Amino acid sequence: MVNCDLVRSSFIPPLDIRQLRDLCRYYVKLTSFASGEKNRAQNCLTLCNFKLDDVFSDVFVKSATRVLDALSEHGNGDFELDGLISSKCKASPEKIRAALDGDLNPMQAEKLNLIRRHVNDINTLKAALES
Repeated sequence: MVNCDLVRSSFIPPLDIRQLRDLCRYYVKLTSFASGEKNRAQNCLTLCNFKLDDVFSDVFVKSATRVLDALSEHGNGDFELDGLISSKCKASPEKIRAALDGDLNPMQAEKLNLIRRHVNDINTLKAALES
């Protein structure tokens, strides 16, 4: 067959591979959304003078989530940490207490709750996508 100096046709993968690629791209996009939301949550905490990023590797791990629940309930760091912190947590209760030296204003509290719900929704979507 003679090409006559024409551009070769592009490779188009089979339908199942194209669909898998589409799902993988969507999964990466969801991961990016979750990262952005986690950064916004960290910003809310920083604005209220909470330094949870100093004591937790991620403000969405189990111990940090329980602390955030108590924080949203009380509005400040005046609550008992017993039962909230996992035994696997590397930070001492004293360091965690020092990181909670702030005051959560109502606007930031509402924003933080919305962000946390959105991250949970994104994680649900990612789990559904994986299955």
